[in-house]
Amino acid sequence: MGEWHFGMCLIFFSCTFLSRNTTSFQSNVTSDIVPYIGYFCVNGVCAFILGFIQIACWSVTAERQTRHIRIIFYRSILTKHVGWFDRQQVGDLISKLTQ
Repeated sequence: MGEWHFGMCLIFFSCTFLSRNTTSFQSNVTSDIVPYIGYFCVNGVCAFILGFIQIACWSVTAERQTRHIRIIFYRSILTKHVGWFDRQQVGDLISKLTQ
């Protein structure tokens, strides 16, 4: 959803600037620009909130996948023969699980 909004921001900004008539320059430009300030502020706040949600979702997904991979790795080590543990160093199991 965040990526969708970022894409829409680009379209919104493009339409906003293209809709301005730049050929005729009026003396009272400030009154023409004031409505756009609110649009840009709301769009920026929405982009920030949706970007935060997007990053939070990716972080949670990455943590879950990492935990799942570690559990699978730990289970595969538990099924090894006893001779495999004799060939490994003392701290190798812990270092492999925490990498």
